[in-house]
Formats: sequence, C-alpha cells, structure tokens
Amino acid sequence: MDNSLEEKEMSNSHLDYDKIPPFHEQTDFIELTRKISSLLKETKEHEWIEHVQAINYIRRLRKYNKQVFKIIMYDLDIFDIILSFLNSLRTTLCKVTLVFIQELFSEYEFEYDNNDEQIGLLKFIQFITPKLLLKANSEKNFIKEEAINCLKKISENMIYGDTLITLTKCCLDKGNNICELSFKCIEELIPNFDVNYLLYFDYWNEFFSVLVQLIKKKKEPYIKKSFLIINLLEESIGKENFDKIINENCKKDEKELIEKNKSFFLTTKLKKLNDKKENKIRDLIKEHRNHLKKQISEKVPINIFIPKKNNLN
Repeated sequence: MDNSLEEKEMSNSHLDYDKIPPFHEQTDFIELTRKISSLLKETKEHEWIEHVQAINYIRRLRKYNKQVFKIIMYDLDIFDIILSFLNSLRTTLCKVTLVFIQELFSEYEFEYDNNDEQIGLLKFIQFITPKLLLKANSEKNFIKEEAINCLKKISENMIYGDTLITLTKCCLDKGNNICELSFKCIEELIPNFDVNYLLYFDYWNEFFSVLVQLIKKKKEPYIKKSFLIINLLEESIGKENFDKIINENCKKDEKELIEKNKSFFLTTKLKKLNDKKENKIRDLIKEHRNHLKKQISEKVPINIFIPKKNNLN
C-alpha cells in the first residue's frame, strides 16, 4: 500500500474493524513502533489527526501482530494515553478511542509475562470504568453508544474482582443515571464469574461494605438494586455458600441490616407478583363478561368462553 494512501486510511476515524488492512510483508515493526510513538507525542495545532492515526495503527497491530501490540501497550504507556484521549475536546478522537477500548476488551485474551502486566490492566479497569460511565451519559449519542458498548465488553470479558469492586463503588455516585448503569453492568458481570472464583474472592468485605452504604441511603434505586445483586450472588454460588460468605465478611450490624432488608425486599417482590397475577385473572373475567354481553346483544347462541388454564400462570 502506498504510504500516503496508508496514512489517509489510518486517519479515518470511522475505520471499521473488518476493514483494517493487513501489514505488507516488508513492514519494519521497529520503525512502525517509533512512528506510533512520534504520532502520540505530536503537539501541533491539528495533533488530533496524528493521534487518530496512532490509535488506528495500534488497532491494526492488535488485529495482525499481537506480539508487537503487547509490547507497545506497556512500553508506550498506552493505557495512560487512552485515558487522556477520552478527555479530548475532539469528539472524533474520543470516538476512535472508545472503539479501540471495545476491541481491546472484546476477547478474554490477556496472557501475562509478569505480575506487573496484570496489575497494569487491573489499574486501567479501575480508572477507565468511571470515565466510561460518564461518557455513557454524554449528550452526543454516538459517544454515548460507543461508551455503553465498552461497558458491555467489560462486563462480558473483564471477569476480575477489581471490575466488580470498581462498578460497586460507582453505584455510590450521586448521579442516578451513573448509579443505574453501574448496577446494570454488575448484573451482567456476576453470572460470568466462575463459582470457585467467587468463593475465594478477596474483596467480599469491601463489597458488602459498599452495599450496606447503598442500603442505608434508604431510597431507590439503591435499595432495590442492591438486593437484586445480593439475590443474583446467592443464585450464583448457592445459599449455603452465600450465608458462609456473609458470616465471614460482614459485621453483626451489617449482616442484620442485609437480612432484614432482604426479607422485606423478597416479601414486597412476592406481593407484586401476586398482585400481577390477580390483575391478570381480573382481566380474564372482564374479557369473559364482555364476550357474553356481545353474544347476547347480537342474539346469537351463547358459547361459554373458558380461559385457558395456562393463561393464569
């Protein structure tokens, strides 16, 4: 590919993953790494164009040369650069960065050569998640949509305790939209955990401490969502294991608060289900009466209308 044509293509902020071109056989990846580094450091008036190029080159490496991709991710501090690009006033640069984050988290593919690399990723999750939640509330729909897609990828593939704790803390945000979205991400994340991982999770103490803070707010959506998550956890690991975790990680007053409000929540939920069923029966009776009235008014033989049994379920 001609160099000028390649640069033009790499400057395209709407470059779809399927259309990212492969490298030619003569590509010098050492030189390419230097070029990416230079583009990222660009500070002239239209530097955002160079930054878009750099992100697209990194996306290209991730797709076709994961070995070099992994090296530059850590050698060039790409995690820090992503965080700074999300704050860019240029929505074009922000958008292509969000697309890259989706691709980065689209597969559970991280293999670590050392503990520092894993720590780097976990710290990135801690910092990027609150920013994505903010972007998911952007007034610009295309930014909002891309940010929500990023959060979905995190919930699907970043199955770490740090992800769960970070999202739980974000539920404390004063903004209802951010709180609601954080809860939604947790609901999507928990079923993806391996049961054994949850049983030996190191952060239960911190997790329940945050949930208790949410319950103590005594208003929605905090209370209802907190117990939806508690019930989801109980379903995932079983009641016996759940009770054991509660006993080992919660103070007496925290445990009492959780159990008390959990019972109230379940009773309320059951009442709503019964009310819903009663309303359905009422509607069927009304439908039956209307059917009879219609037959009488039309002076036709009355056929008894019997609702199907499974309609009552």
